[in-house]
Amino acid sequence: MKNGEWKKGCRNLMRILKRWRRKKRMAMSVYRNRKRLKRYGREIWEILQS
Repeated sequence: MKNGEWKKGCRNLMRILKRWRRKKRMAMSVYRNRKRLKRYGREIWEILQS
């Protein structure tokens, strides 16, 4: 494997990692918000769902 190819592959990996991390963070915040919503009651959750 040439050096240039390795760098390209590394950059691709980093991009995927960043995207995955962002998705994970979003999922976590959604999960946390859902927990908070349940405390407020199901009406708000139903409104958000529709």
